[in-house]
Amino acid sequence: VDTLLECFGREVHFGQAVADGYEALLAAVPQGALAAYGAAVRRDGRQGAGLGRATAIFLPPVLLTGEATLLAAYRQTVAILLGKGAYLLTAPLEGLRWLLDKADRPAARAYLALLRTVFDRKLSYNRCQYLGHLLPRHLMRMPVGRRCGQLGQLTRMAAVDLRLLEPFLNGLDRGLNLLTDQALARFVDLALERPAHHFEQAARFVSLRADRGRECCRALQTAVPLANAITGLNRYLQARTGRPACLKPLVALAGITDEALVDGPRAACDGACIYLPEEIDRYPNLEANARLFRLLAKFETGLIEYGTFGFDLGRGRDLGLIETESGVIACAPAAGDLSLFVDQFAHRRLALDLFTIFEHARLRVRLQIDYPGLVRQGLPVFQTEFRDRQV
Repeated sequence: VDTLLECFGREVHFGQAVADGYEALLAAVPQGALAAYGAAVRRDGRQGAGLGRATAIFLPPVLLTGEATLLAAYRQTVAILLGKGAYLLTAPLEGLRWLLDKADRPAARAYLALLRTVFDRKLSYNRCQYLGHLLPRHLMRMPVGRRCGQLGQLTRMAAVDLRLLEPFLNGLDRGLNLLTDQALARFVDLALERPAHHFEQAARFVSLRADRGRECCRALQTAVPLANAITGLNRYLQARTGRPACLKPLVALAGITDEALVDGPRAACDGACIYLPEEIDRYPNLEANARLFRLLAKFETGLIEYGTFGFDLGRGRDLGLIETESGVIACAPAAGDLSLFVDQFAHRRLALDLFTIFEHARLRVRLQIDYPGLVRQGLPVFQTEFRDRQV
């Protein structure tokens, strides 16, 4: 209470940030962490309300991890940033908070290492401001499964020559982001083989503005982005279903989590659209990954072609599958019949799992009749994937 009163007395927004921090920490961290938080916000608040507010905002997510090594890395990074000025804290640390909100601790550690490498040197005010906003902006565009690898290679590049940072970020936007961690490390190895005085050549290489850089990237690439496959898939789906195709990246599916996005290639369908990964790099060559894209889309199309989402609640009631005292099922106008049907069961998730098993069996039979070659080609792939995930 004394800490809150002191902080509110200095500046109301500072006090509110401290109160929010305590609210997040009170039920989740040991008393020692609470004491450390209070001491930190009091100490920094006495140097300035802006600095105190930054500590109140960015320290709690770190304390909530319970990782002493992450806390030490955070404190070391903050000390380096403060060496440039308190103005530099907010933008770079927003990237850290974003990572911790997503529970991506390995990437958080890699990001802190990058910040220390970049800012632990003599830089102008304008350069600090520019890089402080540039790094978190690019961080938030990195593919979830490759953040650590890309941050690590950024750190390598910055350690050798900070001027290569922006060309390398441009290269990530132009195609390097599709490389696996091992392939990206090999690409950086080749880039750093150039003598230090050949900066312009290295910059053109890592930004993929040089032919050799583009050729090297293509040779190392195994991932297939959805953008490269979507035109052909759309034509196929429209021909098969007789209606305009709607393909979207899996990340656009409501409720999808980062864990689901990195837990192997998968597809989904909501009756209107088919959702596929933004990219697939499951196999060590382009053709195998492109084939997996086609298989996922073709099998998922069965849900639309064979009417999975055309479930008729009224017919289910007529057949005695659904029983209610009044004979009328209360429903929200926006809910589909299938969702309303599953809602009738006491154990909704179990009912949905059972329905999914039986529905997939029905689709398997229909596909075997109409597309035997597709089943013969695709079913072994999916069975192998399933077995691998059980290990």
